[in-house]
Amino acid sequence: MPKGRPVKTGSLAPRTEEAAVDMLSCKPHNLTHAASEHWDRIVPLIAAQCGLKELDADALAQYCEAFAMRGKALKEMEGHTLVVETTNGSLQRNPLLAIVAQQDALILKLSERFGLDPASRKRLEIASSRAGKSAFTEFLNKKN
Repeated sequence: MPKGRPVKTGSLAPRTEEAAVDMLSCKPHNLTHAASEHWDRIVPLIAAQCGLKELDADALAQYCEAFAMRGKALKEMEGHTLVVETTNGSLQRNPLLAIVAQQDALILKLSERFGLDPASRKRLEIASSRAGKSAFTEFLNKKN
């Protein structure tokens, strides 16, 4: 018999508001304060529209931390210019712009996974409707 953690089995059906409560309890304890606040706001919204599982917690934490990091970088940029002078007198882009751009890219990538824009929500709806009709899904949901 293989060793390791037992695999949790669950329904492939879309989650309900009860799932939001489950996902809120899966919130990682090491989130920054801003990321934790974003988790509390966004996770119930995502859980209400798509089937979240405990396995999604890490990706959701990444999304929330990227959102928080972007906000922190933008706040630090307030009152500063987009171009800064280096110690040798040359001009360069404000390094905070690179942080914002990196976090924007990560946010965009992860938001597509969780249906946070109209196009990805449509893709998730199509995938969900197809998943419910597949022979494999019927096999998994069949009771012996």
